[in-house]
Amino acid sequence: MFGVPIGGKLVVGFHHEGVDYDFNFSRFWTRSRTAFRCTETATDIVWHVTAENPRHSMTVDVHCAKGEMLLVNYEAPDGRKRHTKLWNGGTGTGRIRLYEKKRGTQTLIDDIDMRNIGCEYGTY
Repeated sequence: MFGVPIGGKLVVGFHHEGVDYDFNFSRFWTRSRTAFRCTETATDIVWHVTAENPRHSMTVDVHCAKGEMLLVNYEAPDGRKRHTKLWNGGTGTGRIRLYEKKRGTQTLIDDIDMRNIGCEYGTY
């Protein structure tokens, strides 16, 4: 932002049944917060994402089986290898849980199963 690296920040936008849910850290006045964690196991790449603002929150969990992904040997156009391992696939599965927040309690709006998720993960 403004020429300054922002590191591991995440913007989450979700459209569900005609309603837009916006979790954008750069709109500081909305008090949105997001966090994510990605881990690699012997068999899977796993993502866990949380997002919240004063009115809503959501969690997203995604699993991609390494056996169904490609291990890409990617070389950038300038000839450098920026990743030692780069996994890519499109058969991920997961779940989204969307909540409404009112007076300190969270009410589940929807619990959504996902499949055929595009997944990419790389290490330096």
